[in-house]
Amino acid sequence: MRFEKLQENLRQCDILISSTAAPHYIIRKEDHLFLKPVTIFDLAVPRDIDPRLGLCPGVTLYNVEDIETRINSNKDKRIKEIEKADKIIEVELKRFYAKS
Repeated sequence: MRFEKLQENLRQCDILISSTAAPHYIIRKEDHLFLKPVTIFDLAVPRDIDPRLGLCPGVTLYNVEDIETRINSNKDKRIKEIEKADKIIEVELKRFYAKS
């Protein structure tokens, strides 16, 4: 979207992904114009979205650190599942060769 239409478009969006090179917040808590629940992904460094906006009802705000934490958590879960799968495969291989 064009920056000039930001205010207008914020009223309509369900999901907002922001990643500019701005040295300051482009959307502040005071600018809260969302008329319905919205999920915001702030991928900018420094941040584009005022973190206080995430405290507003109906606003779910994720930043780069949140996403990185989620990725690492999911990675750890997948590693544990791989270990479980390896054990199942080992048991089943032993059963298979025991029948041969």
